[in-house]
Amino acid sequence: MGLGKVSVDILKKYVLHYFPTVHRPALDGNLLTLSGDVVISHNPALGVPIETLGFFAFHYVACNIAMKFAVPEFAICGIYMPPESTVKDLEVIAKEFGKEASAYGVKVVGGHTGVYKGIEIPVVSVTMLGIRKRKWSTPKPGDKVLVVGEVGREAYWLYSLAYGLDVEKEFWRKLTCLPVALELLKAEQVKVMHDVSEGGIKGALLDIVNWLGIGLSIKSSDLPLFSKLNEINVDPLIAPSYGTLIALVDSEGLESIKSDLGSLNIPYSVVGEVIPEKKLLIDGKVAVGVDRSKLDELYGSLSSSDPIISCLKRVVRELERTTEFSKLIPEVGTNIVYAKENASSLLDIAGISGRMVVSLGKPKVCGKIVYGGSRYLASLLLEVMKIDPLKRACINIKASTDILKVLEKMKLQIRHVPSLKVKGICPIVITIKEDKKVYDAYYYPGAHGIEPSIVIFAKSPIELIEIVKKVSKNVT
Repeated sequence: MGLGKVSVDILKKYVLHYFPTVHRPALDGNLLTLSGDVVISHNPALGVPIETLGFFAFHYVACNIAMKFAVPEFAICGIYMPPESTVKDLEVIAKEFGKEASAYGVKVVGGHTGVYKGIEIPVVSVTMLGIRKRKWSTPKPGDKVLVVGEVGREAYWLYSLAYGLDVEKEFWRKLTCLPVALELLKAEQVKVMHDVSEGGIKGALLDIVNWLGIGLSIKSSDLPLFSKLNEINVDPLIAPSYGTLIALVDSEGLESIKSDLGSLNIPYSVVGEVIPEKKLLIDGKVAVGVDRSKLDELYGSLSSSDPIISCLKRVVRELERTTEFSKLIPEVGTNIVYAKENASSLLDIAGISGRMVVSLGKPKVCGKIVYGGSRYLASLLLEVMKIDPLKRACINIKASTDILKVLEKMKLQIRHVPSLKVKGICPIVITIKEDKKVYDAYYYPGAHGIEPSIVIFAKSPIELIEIVKKVSKNVT
C-alpha cells in the first residue's frame, strides 16, 4: 500500500465502502452539529486477531459511551497499519468496524488511514460521541450490585487461542456488553454502570469505589461464571471478562431489573450491595489492589481467531526464538502439525506450508501456518488419532543416539521402527497400523537416501514445545 496516508482509491474501495457516513469526508476535517449532553470516549484497539480487530475497536468505545447512559451516534476512526500490511488486511478491519457501526446506527464522521514504519501490529484508534439520555444517580447504602454477563468468557477465549481449545465459530462476537447496556440505560432503577475490562471483576469494582467514593461488599461465590471457566485454572475475580458489566441498582427497583434481564435471556447475578464505608469488601475481606492475570499477556501474540492456527503460530514463533532448537532440526527441515478435534482429513490438520530450517545458526520458518500444511506429518497424525484421539499434535526432529538417550531419560515411550523403504508408504504408518498402539515417539533409523528421524506425538503443540526445549538443553 506504500507508506503514509493510503491513496484515495484505496480509502474509498477498502475502507469508506464499508463505513456508514453522514456525508462525504472533507478536506482536513468535517463539520458536525450536536445538541444535548454529549458523552465522548476514546480507546485504541490492538493485539487481537485481525479479523476481530474492527469488532473490538467499535465495542471498546461504544460500551464506554453506553456506560454513561448515552447512545453512541458518531465515530472518528483511525486505522494504522505496519508496512507489510495488504489491502486485504485493511479491508477485513474496516469491513468489521463498518458492520458493527451500521448495526448500532453509528455514523463515521472522520478519521485517518495510513501505513507507517515503527508500527508492528495493526492499531485502530477510535473516538466516539453519544447523546446522553439521562444522568446517573448517586448510589446509597443498601443498593444492590449486579454482575451482568458471564464472568471469564473472555478468559476462556484467550486461552482457547493460545492453547488450541475448540470453541464455537466467532465465539468472540459475544464479548460485548453493548446490547444489554443500551437496554439498562433506559431503566431509572439503574444508577451506575461500569464495564469490566483490565483487571477483571475485581478491577472494575475497585474503579467504582475509587471514582465514586462509595463502598461495596460482594460475595464471590455468587458471580455468574462462564460454564467452562473451571477448565482453565484462573481466578474468576481477575479473569479477563470483557462483555460483562457491573450495575448498581436501587434496591426497591431490583425486581423490575431482574425481570428485564430475564426477558433478554442474559446471565446475571446479584452479588452484593453498597455499604457506608468507602472500601471494597470481597467475602468480608478488604480488597486494595489487583494482580493481573497471565492471560492478559496473550494480547499481541494471537494473530488468528482460529484456535488451532493461533496456537500453532504462537508455538512456532517461540521455537524460532529458541536458538538451541536448531540442534534438533534435521537436514530435510522440521515441521509441526496440530489437528482439529475429531480430524478426519489432511485439511483438518494445520502445519507449516514449508519447513523450519537452520539459518545463520538459528531456527527459521519458511512458509505459513495453514491447514493441509504438511501431508507427511498430517498423515501420521491421522493414523495415530484413529487409535488415540487425544494425541492431536506431532513434530519431526533430528535422530541421534544422544537425543534418544534424553528422550528415554524423560520417560517417553519410544518405538524403534524397522529400516524399511516401501514405495509410497511411510514405515512409521505401517508400524502404527501393525501395533494398534500409540507410542510417545517413533525412531526411524533411515534407509538408503533417507535421513534418520524421530517423530514425537503429544496432546498439543504446547506439550511438544516443552519436550523439545528440554531435549535441546540436554544434547550437545
